[in-house]
Amino acid sequence: MNFYEEEPQFRALLKELLDEEFFAYADKELNAFGEKCANEIEERARFTDREGQPKLIKFDAYGDDISEVWVNDGYRKTVEDSYNTGIVATSIKKYQN
Repeated sequence: MNFYEEEPQFRALLKELLDEEFFAYADKELNAFGEKCANEIEERARFTDREGQPKLIKFDAYGDDISEVWVNDGYRKTVEDSYNTGIVATSIKKYQN
């Protein structure tokens, strides 16, 4: 399964809007990320949505307020995988100006 390949209209739109060199780069990157999303990331998301939901840890063992959010390792890996693609950074830069 590959989420990018499942959306041929999106690929066609990118091909129409991007210059040839950038499209070749984007197509390769999105194809790899689409496969990762449909497999590894989807599997981790199912776990996070069920047993692995983030939890607020309000107090430590001594009763001190630590107000810490616990997230599972799979969630951390998904965040890392997503940010390392540059997709998130590109979206944020667009709205920072």
